[in-house]
Amino acid sequence: MTRRFNSRHLAYGAGLLVAAACLWLSFRHARLSDVWRIVAQIGPLAPLVLVPYFVAVCLDTVGWQRIFTEMGLRLRLRRLLSVRFATEAVLMSAPGGSVLSDTIKPFVLKATDRVPISATLTSVTLRKWAIMAAEVPYLVIGWLVGFGLYRAASSAVIGQPTGFEWIAIGVITGLLACVSIGYAMLSGGRMTERVYMILLRVLPGFLRVHLRAAHDGARSLDAYLRQVFTQRRRGLALAVGLYVVHWFIEAFETWLIVRLLGFPIDFMHAVAIESACSFLRAMAFFVPAGLGVQDLGYAILFGVAGVPDAVDFGLAFTLVKRSKELVWVLIGYCILLALPVRRGPAAQAPVSEITEAAEPAPQRAILSHPVKEPDDEACAA
Repeated sequence: MTRRFNSRHLAYGAGLLVAAACLWLSFRHARLSDVWRIVAQIGPLAPLVLVPYFVAVCLDTVGWQRIFTEMGLRLRLRRLLSVRFATEAVLMSAPGGSVLSDTIKPFVLKATDRVPISATLTSVTLRKWAIMAAEVPYLVIGWLVGFGLYRAASSAVIGQPTGFEWIAIGVITGLLACVSIGYAMLSGGRMTERVYMILLRVLPGFLRVHLRAAHDGARSLDAYLRQVFTQRRRGLALAVGLYVVHWFIEAFETWLIVRLLGFPIDFMHAVAIESACSFLRAMAFFVPAGLGVQDLGYAILFGVAGVPDAVDFGLAFTLVKRSKELVWVLIGYCILLALPVRRGPAAQAPVSEITEAAEPAPQRAILSHPVKEPDDEACAA
């Protein structure tokens, strides 16, 4: 317990040190009086900054609900929205927030709606894949419209006159490869079972006892994945389309804040800047909300884009954006504390009649196997 406690705090401290170093490098020459003058231009329109994030999370949640629907589970949109806002607060405030927020989702939905942990784990896996698939066209468009911007930023980012634009295309290619490999692995419908068998061979005996308790949960995961990728592709494609729109709403948020701060940026330039900063945010996953690293990227790209007093403007942009995130973090934690806890047996995780009819009798027995609570918890562990 103490060792885990110290490790978490060490990771958090390392993330904060990186964030502080990047913030100092970005804004050490900023003039605070000019920064406040730029921020003050927003005035009574400040609440508008909260709107794009709300719309983006709503679209994200509709896509997540669609994935649950294709798995045969009907969940209320309002409850899923509550869980999304609550877990997003963890994502934006904790080191390794993306992993941590996805880890707690199964337990939150099990506590609030008695959703089997195996079902939520499957939905989270499919959601991650859909987000990655949607990011590919978004980043390609950002690269196409921002090629000159990326090249001009190369000297500041990598210390070379050119090259950042090709690093970006390399990242996009790598992401596309991950999406393709992920599709091949998930659509096979036996990935979890194969991982289970490998672990069963290599783990020591005292761990195999706990692993065997998760076997039914592993089969349930594979059954859900097989159902969605073989019988429900149209619904999955719709979810990917919603996530594409979600990515562009993030760019719209950047465009809106920059416009409110007084610089007439073009929307496609905002797409290029936001897509470039998403590379940095992904690389700095251990830093809470990409603090400092992402802000350094904004400061550099604003200067390249021709924003006057880019350092002061970048700090003003960061203050507005981070203030918005702080508001939503507070709202998210309040929602997390207010979520109801339901008692009683776990809900059955139905599998569609189409899949049952398509599978042979032994396989249907696997698909219709009820998911027991101990199996769910062992599967999550």
